[in-house]
Amino acid sequence: MSTVTVTPIKTALDYQNALRRIDELLILNPAPHSELDDELDVISTLVHAYEQTHNPIIYPDPIDAIK
Repeated sequence: MSTVTVTPIKTALDYQNALRRIDELLILNPAPHSELDDELDVISTLVHAYEQTHNPIIYPDPIDAIK
């Protein structure tokens, strides 16, 4: 079994590289509970956390949304 090194996403370049790796993994369509599936899960979680911090979705006030 090989070991994959996943690193934190700290920069916009790290973020772009993580998105590229997610695309690669999705194309490979890893089997559930495989090493590649675990890597996909971890990288997706890191991307989500980065997006929440750097690109949060700001929801409008419900009344403003209706207008």
